[in-house]
Parts: sequence; C-alpha cells; structure tokens
Amino acid sequence: QIGEPIVAFGNALGQGGLPNVTEGSIVALDQSLTASDGSSSEQLTGMLQVDASISPGDSGGPIVNSAGQVIGMITAGQSSGRVSTATRVGFAIPSNTALPVVNQIRSGQASSAVIIGPVGYLGVQVTNLTAGTAAQLGLSSTSGALVTGVVSGSPAEGAGIGR
Repeated sequence: QIGEPIVAFGNALGQGGLPNVTEGSIVALDQSLTASDGSSSEQLTGMLQVDASISPGDSGGPIVNSAGQVIGMITAGQSSGRVSTATRVGFAIPSNTALPVVNQIRSGQASSAVIIGPVGYLGVQVTNLTAGTAAQLGLSSTSGALVTGVVSGSPAEGAGIGR
C-alpha cells in the first residue's frame, strides 16, 4: 500500500561485504518507466516506487515490508544525467511478478523471455560451519559454509580457494 514502510537491501557498486540497508516507504504502485544503461533501454511496467536510498549496484536486492516479507526486487533508481549516485527515487519489481519467473528458472523451462544457461560450477565441497568446528579451527566466524574440499582443475582451484 502507498505509505507502507519498507527496508531496501542492496550491494552498491557490487563491492560485496555487508549489504546496504536503507529505510523508506512505498510512494506509488503500478508505475511505468524507461530504464536505460546508456546503450540500450527497456520499458518497465507494474513497478513499485519507493523513496529509500538506492545506489548503482543495488539491483536484485529485496524490498521488505514491516512484517519481514519480501514484496519486491530493486530494479532501477532515478538517474540525473550521466552521474551514477544514490537516489531516493527507486523502482522495484513486485514479488508477485518476479516469483513466476523464479519458478520458471528453477524448473528449467526456457522461453523467449527466460534463457536458461549452464548450471554454475565452482568445484568445492562444503559443510555447514558450526560454533564448535569454528572453535576447533580457531576461526572468528561461527556460521556459514566451510570449504572441506576443492576439485582439482576446478574454477575454485583456479581462483585460489583452498580448504
């Protein structure tokens, strides 16, 4: 609903690390806009407009309501000229529009709008890191994925990931 408080999560400029988290609200529903990356553009319809701070690279991050429900996916922010800076005019695909596409990808059903590529392969074996295992290994992190093996000749080995 218009005026509903939201929180936007993003990864500005693709820097990794902790996500950016900003508060705002729903400003408008069912908005249409032309999104451009400078070389191509597309018409987006049915978008949520939010007033949370959105930065370049935040696209794909969730918009969450006060009940903790993902209600949208950050898609675009208003730009002023060629300068890419944070804006308080952001747009998100509603989750009820994005979810059928997610399910289509999960089921492997390609279409003219959804292209299914090869499955990603890193070449690692992992297990869940527990606090006990972290203490035994002297790690500062106590949760997450613990690499237990790296496949010889894999992309992970090529990137220098070790156990």
